[in-house]
Amino acid sequence: MCEDRIEKALEVKGVKLADYDYDAQMLRVVYKTKVMNRAKLDVLLNAVGHDTKTSIASDEQYDGVHGCCKYRDPAVQDEHEEHGDEDEDHEDHDEDEKH
Repeated sequence: MCEDRIEKALEVKGVKLADYDYDAQMLRVVYKTKVMNRAKLDVLLNAVGHDTKTSIASDEQYDGVHGCCKYRDPAVQDEHEEHGDEDEDHEDHDEDEKH
């Protein structure tokens, strides 16, 4: 459910690929820098209730997230930590974002 919502939020002009890996809790985004940028990606992800490293979803936006994806909840955080954290790799056209 989370994967579909996140990937669909990025089905816009300029985004070539949006692939959310639930196990790694990482989002890989490949986009055209002439059309899309990090700030626009943040807005799109915030709109579906997800924080990014550089932008926080409003409480109203976050309230729309299904219970299993309430990543601000300590119990959900504990569950996600069981899957492990991985470092992010960043390039100009290739962004990874933790959920």
